[in-house]
Amino acid sequence: MEWIQTTIKTLLKTPTQIKSPSQAKQIHAQIVKNFPIFTSDVLSVYSKLNLLPESLTLFNTLPSPSIHAWKSVIKCYSSNAYFLESLKCFIKMRGMGIYPDHNVFPSVLKASTHLMYFKFGESVHASVIRVGLEFDIFTGNALLSMYCKWQRFSALQVFDESPERMNLDQSQSILHHNNNNNCKSYREVGHNCQNPSALNQMSNPDQRNVQMESVRKVFETMPEKDVVSYNTLILGYAQNNMYNEAMMMIREMGDAKLKPDAFTLSSVLPVVAEYMDVWKGKEIHGYGIRHGFERNGFITSGLTDVYANCKMVEDSYRVFCSLPEKDCVSWCSMIAAYHDLVSWTAMIMGCASHGYAHDAIFLFKQMEMEDLRPNSVAFVAVLTACSHAGMVDEGLTFFNRMVKRYEITPDFEHYACMADLLSRSGKLEDAFRLIRSMPGNKTASVWLPLLAACRVHKNVELAEKVVIQISKFDSDNVGAYVLLSNTYFSVGRYKDAANVRHMLSKKMNKKEPACSWIRIGEKVHAFIAGDESHSNYDSVINTLNILFGQIEKEGCVADK
Repeated sequence: MEWIQTTIKTLLKTPTQIKSPSQAKQIHAQIVKNFPIFTSDVLSVYSKLNLLPESLTLFNTLPSPSIHAWKSVIKCYSSNAYFLESLKCFIKMRGMGIYPDHNVFPSVLKASTHLMYFKFGESVHASVIRVGLEFDIFTGNALLSMYCKWQRFSALQVFDESPERMNLDQSQSILHHNNNNNCKSYREVGHNCQNPSALNQMSNPDQRNVQMESVRKVFETMPEKDVVSYNTLILGYAQNNMYNEAMMMIREMGDAKLKPDAFTLSSVLPVVAEYMDVWKGKEIHGYGIRHGFERNGFITSGLTDVYANCKMVEDSYRVFCSLPEKDCVSWCSMIAAYHDLVSWTAMIMGCASHGYAHDAIFLFKQMEMEDLRPNSVAFVAVLTACSHAGMVDEGLTFFNRMVKRYEITPDFEHYACMADLLSRSGKLEDAFRLIRSMPGNKTASVWLPLLAACRVHKNVELAEKVVIQISKFDSDNVGAYVLLSNTYFSVGRYKDAANVRHMLSKKMNKKEPACSWIRIGEKVHAFIAGDESHSNYDSVINTLNILFGQIEKEGCVADK
């Protein structure tokens, strides 16, 4: 029994040795059975494994939780993204007169940051100073992260305006106020706490500099700094486009005998790419190779952007090829590097063809912003997107822009897209006039979408006009007469529909029967209209009948 007790004590002192939930529960069972005095210590084990339900169940059984028990629950809430519950737990702990230690504040600051509870975060910072924990490296890093992400609440107020600091009771009233307002999401909570005028001020570069100076002051008060401390400040500078300051921090990092890691490099490379500083990019590239970061996807993508922005596409490609495994980020960076009209147009058409019309239109506008002059094919792509999405006004705008701004003469494909767009949207007369105005030869492919729309909108008169137009150059077009017959049928003109069908049957006798085929494995199966010679004909018909029966059960009845 004594050796079991010794083993449990050792494991509780170093809970990182417990790797799985099942191991934690086994230890918990042994403690409950033999050593109940250690029960509360299991909380730290559950917390490190992020086992929130188990942590809460155990915590609720404790008659008087210790600071370590509170710490474990607060941390577990934050680690599982239950940030509001983490802060409520912290306030409840303080209400019971229990003072937090250095293990509590990082989790509370993380929760405040994610919820964007600005005033609460300031009050927590004040509490950190009051209990003398501002020198703790983990708490300091959490404060750095908080102010970098907020960037509009000055840390100087906490340092220099201590008489006006908000106490925890005021913080609790903020939480209580927000709860009474029934905030439905963390995003809403953050929105309710924000000041629009302050957000507008952040668009001013000078204002951003002031806020980053506040972050720097937090950084300078930390007697001990690690890589995370420097990375947090570097990321803040990079996100605010403060290029020189970010580079200066990397140098200071080296002076402090700390080596930049992959996160450092990936944070600063986007700014290097924006400033097109190829020499700094090469310096980072060399450092990455020396320290084994050349296979990191984020760093490689950043270097790809740097070289591409500096018009060094071949170097960009070599970096890309050095990756043993290429993920979505690296592929996208390489595609972007190859910044030309053909690839832009291909992406726009790809989005349009697969139903992502808004993405296609966004890409087209972005291409224009990149000073790439769209050609005829690019306009076909964006008009196709508008057609598939039924965006009439946008389609007309692009069509007019093509003619007036870019002086591109519309081709058949442009008219076909516009005719299809107008037809799908019910503007049948406009589509008819547009097709009639087309220069050159008109094929059935441009008329048939309009004819199909006539059937949908039961416009018999226009359908007859369209068939007359088609018959001028393709009198044997079966599809046109089928659509006309269906249009007659849709308005109850059954005799006219039968006449068209009768005429159509005579035309079909003069034509070769239609044929379709499918390849299954190494064998091709052909099916000809009216042919019953296939070896599995009966099975095919039975399967079709089953499918038709299932379709009817779903409420879809064939229009016969």
